[in-house]
Amino acid sequence: MLRDDAVKVGKEVAKEHAAGSALPSMATHPLGDRVGHLLLEAYRAQGASAAAAVVDGYLEGFNEVRRAIHAAELQPIDVANGVKFSVANTELSKAEQSSVREAFLNMR
Repeated sequence: MLRDDAVKVGKEVAKEHAAGSALPSMATHPLGDRVGHLLLEAYRAQGASAAAAVVDGYLEGFNEVRRAIHAAELQPIDVANGVKFSVANTELSKAEQSSVREAFLNMR
């Protein structure tokens, strides 16, 4: 399942950040190409809600690791703002990206 894959990616990325344990001071957390490809696959197969579930899985995995090391967690808005940076070569239109972002925020 794509959401489960996104959870794994979130954990891997959080472990990479764990050495410094501080998150970058920015209001946007770029999800990266791996999550972008999962998001795109989910969107094409089942639409914005499925893509939002991928974003949610990433956040879940990332924050699970952050909690374990007693470090600051990502907030949903940080991840939502990073959706536009996760889709390689902007394969989703701005409207489609916005629909994924809104579906994700509505999950929360």
